[in-house]
Amino acid sequence: MLAAIFLIAYIGLALPVLLVGVALVLWPLVPVLVVFVAAIALLSVPAGLRMLRRA
Repeated sequence: MLAAIFLIAYIGLALPVLLVGVALVLWPLVPVLVVFVAAIALLSVPAGLRMLRRA
């Protein structure tokens, strides 16, 4: 069970990096990084606000 948790965490860290790498092969640098930063902001800001409300 613990190994599965670590595997899921590793995939969660590695997958975005691999996807950005593949996207950089296909598209220019600036649009890929802008989309990546926007996606991270859209996912992390609401999660951070939710954690602040629980604290």
